[in-house]
Amino acid sequence: MPRIFRDLQNHEEIRDRLRKSQILDISLKSEGTISELEFTHDASQEILLRCLNVIHIVFSRQLDDNDGCYYVCDIYVNKLTDGGQNQLDKLNYGFRESLDPTEVAYYPDRELLHLYIEGGVGIEVICESIQISEYI
Repeated sequence: MPRIFRDLQNHEEIRDRLRKSQILDISLKSEGTISELEFTHDASQEILLRCLNVIHIVFSRQLDDNDGCYYVCDIYVNKLTDGGQNQLDKLNYGFRESLDPTEVAYYPDRELLHLYIEGGVGIEVICESIQISEYI
């Protein structure tokens, strides 16, 4: 049976459901604009988050943590109402200062989402939308 995805509407719902879960799998799709995170809350429930149109992603973990299963202490999803300007400016990428005024450094006409996960792994994603799929 294929997975059915729906757009994530209630960001608090996902925080409540995925806190204290484990990340089983992290993948980037070949086109580079989709990131998938697979969680398990207990043996009977798997949740897959799909981040679409990713413009920024960071993954960090402990060097010797090689079991591939990461505990989630907390998770946040926030709407970026400024086209990502505040979050992207915090990255301090030097190339952004040299951009021509006609070049895009953020996306004021787009609503973006900021996904932040902390625990056994740190993950930060800025994307255009997040979808959710569940196996129960």
